[in-house]
Amino acid sequence: MGKLVLMEVSKKQMYIFKSNKLKENIGASLIIRSVTEDIPSEKCKKLGGEVLLEGGGKGFYFFEEDEKADQFVKNLSRQVLKDYPELEMFFVQINMDFTKDSIVEKIKEAYKKLGEKKSSRKTCFYQLSFGKERICASTGLPAVIKDGESYLSEEIRSKIKASHETQEDVLGKLVGIGKRVPKELDDIAKDSEKSYIAIVHIDGNKMGKKFDALSETYEAKDKSNLEQYNNDYLRAIDEFSKHIDQTYKEAFTAMCEKTDKLIRPLILAGDDICFVCNGSYGIPLCKSFLDELAKRDSELKACGGVAIVKAHYPFSKAYILAEQLCQNCKDTLVVKDLDDCNMIDWHIVQGEINGSLSEMRKRQYEIPDAILTMKPLFADSINGHRINSYENFEKILKTMQDSKIPRSKLKKLREVYKDGRKNTEIYMMVNGMELEEKYLDNKIDFAGDFKCRYGFYEEEGRAVSAYFDAIEIMDFIK
Repeated sequence: MGKLVLMEVSKKQMYIFKSNKLKENIGASLIIRSVTEDIPSEKCKKLGGEVLLEGGGKGFYFFEEDEKADQFVKNLSRQVLKDYPELEMFFVQINMDFTKDSIVEKIKEAYKKLGEKKSSRKTCFYQLSFGKERICASTGLPAVIKDGESYLSEEIRSKIKASHETQEDVLGKLVGIGKRVPKELDDIAKDSEKSYIAIVHIDGNKMGKKFDALSETYEAKDKSNLEQYNNDYLRAIDEFSKHIDQTYKEAFTAMCEKTDKLIRPLILAGDDICFVCNGSYGIPLCKSFLDELAKRDSELKACGGVAIVKAHYPFSKAYILAEQLCQNCKDTLVVKDLDDCNMIDWHIVQGEINGSLSEMRKRQYEIPDAILTMKPLFADSINGHRINSYENFEKILKTMQDSKIPRSKLKKLREVYKDGRKNTEIYMMVNGMELEEKYLDNKIDFAGDFKCRYGFYEEEGRAVSAYFDAIEIMDFIK
């Protein structure tokens, strides 16, 4: 009888994107990778344990002796508390005999126990300050050191230290040999005439179901030799995890090699991707990544959220918005009962983020007789026949950018849209924007290849604006 140990780093994104300084985000990301891969593996092997699975902020480790498992948890916890304060970790231990127990069932048991532990944790209160200390601007915690004009907490000091230890050769291979990896958000913002950055969050679709399906195939297999069965299952899970990780990294590198723009990867963990680039290139780069992913494995689908914000906008808020945009794509697939596919959504923040994405969308895009946005967009070729496919959106955008209609009138059309269908119809008629001929340069009665009536098309019994998204984004996209 031995001990199976499950370790999980909790609230990873909150830890990474707590501050608005890129080097602190980078350092936090590197700390997460080290704490979930390098450090546990090293400590496990030193104690004679076995690393079973690692990835996605979790790890499974096996020890023949209970004391060794306890020592592993104690050693790892102590180092994280000492070196990386404010990083939250959970551990659970369950009994396991590799010759008598199914690893599939034991992993389920461990996850169940972890869920119970997380849901029952007590709220902790502690005094952050006595009111006399200097305060860290990034965390609000007492400062322990002065760096130039800044006062840093222990958490931020550890993140900055980790960012200085970044393996630039590794990042260079990811973004393309010879390319510069930016270290400051201002460098990224200045990459075009628009001083905006794009936080791009990409997440694989139905990954949990894919792993569950793999587990189910093993549940049905012969268990007469449990030790062999367990080793086969662990090998299959490990190979699948490595395939996903490698495929996503290859797609990311291919995306980077297709552009000369500055790109800074922040998270590259399996199917979880986050990078920062100039605001003008976030949407096309996200689409490029999804195309590269499809080239490598047509079964791996993903959704992307692009938050376009000013360079000094609170980074944590922008990242949460990017996550919400990505999730909106996934929710759309579920609500509309669509086949799995790639999707993209985006949002431009020009003031403050006020409320959730759904609340902002309701305020900005819903009018009594129509919807003003056709986002999210279908990003794969099999959905190219849809008016809200990325392919068709590019045609609409090109029409807007190349149109002989004065930009002032197009911008005005965007505002008139909010006054409803009747006012939009009048405005388009008065300004000669609607005519029954397809490709006249100053007419926009066709949205790509789709006939529209006075700026709207009918979808599922509702009117949707054909041009609002393109007019809104045309100054922000390259």
